Parts: sequence; C-alpha cells; structure tokens
Amino acid sequence: MDAGFISIICSIKRLKKLAKHSPVEQPYYHYHAIARSSDNVLYVGGRGVGPFIYDETSAQFETLPVNSADLPGYKREYDVSLILPFKDAQTWIGSLEGLYLYDRNTNYFEKIFPWYCL
Repeated sequence: MDAGFISIICSIKRLKKLAKHSPVEQPYYHYHAIARSSDNVLYVGGRGVGPFIYDETSAQFETLPVNSADLPGYKREYDVSLILPFKDAQTWIGSLEGLYLYDRNTNYFEKIFPWYCL
C-alpha cells in the first residue's frame, strides 16, 4: 500500500502528491492530521510520521523536534493524531503518548499531560 500526503486542488480537479512515506504496519492505525494556522503555516503528521511544518513554496517538510527520550522541549514519538492551531504561533499536537503545546517561536514542545492520566 502506498502512503503519503496528497494535495487536492479543487479548482482544477487534480491531485498532487507532496510526499511519500512508508505505510504503517498496523492496518487499524491509518490516519493523518493536517491543519493550517491563522498565519498560514501548514502542519502535518500521522501514524508514525511527523510532526512537520510543510513549506508550500519550497515543497519541503521541516521536522519538528522529536526525541525518543523524555527530554524537555521535545515530542517523544513520531506520531500525530490531532493538530489544532491555537494562537500566536502555538499549536496543540495530540498523539499516542499525550497532548503537547508546540510553540513555533521557540521550537519547543510542552507536554501538557500523558494519555494514561485521563
């Protein structure tokens, strides 16, 4: 199965593949998250990929800080299930390991809470 991010151009009824990534192993975890902030920044991610900021001018993805260790300022896993732009360059990022508030100005993730505490 092919996996990737595709742009839908409604005005001319065409699809444009932006990037390809490896498909996930689990058939029950196929999801992507995408959202545009009020200052026109496009955030993307999905199961096992991201979070990224997509630069539409250069057609390049910028990987946001992720590290497998629980380090302050880093998101723990490459996984995004929810993107919700908030305000002033801040964006909520939800994933399997919890909910984060990402600040684009400082390039810093603040872990708000892990899912297991709900």
